[in-house]
Amino acid sequence: MRKRKGPGRWRSLAELGLTLAVTYTVGKCAVYAAYLERGYEAMGGEYLLNLLTCVAAYKVIHHIFDVLEAERREYKRSKERGNRSAAGIQDNR
Repeated sequence: MRKRKGPGRWRSLAELGLTLAVTYTVGKCAVYAAYLERGYEAMGGEYLLNLLTCVAAYKVIHHIFDVLEAERREYKRSKERGNRSAAGIQDNR
C-alpha cells in the first residue's frame, strides 16, 4: 500500500467545509449590513469582502491543520523513540 504525501481527502473536505461556513457567515452579515446602510439591495464592496474572507479563511484553516498534523507527527515520533532523554539512554542497557 502506497502512503500519500499530501493532505488526505477528509482533511481537504474539512478545510473546504470550514472555509465555506466562515465565508457564508461573513457574507450574510456583510450583505445585511450593506442593506441596512443603503436601504435597498445592490452589489458593492461586500462581495469583495466575501471573496477576501474566503481566501483568508482557507489560508488560516489550512495553516491550523498543518500545525496540528505536525504536532501529531512529533508526538508519534517521540512515542516511537520511547521518550528517552540523554539520562534515559544511560539507564537503557
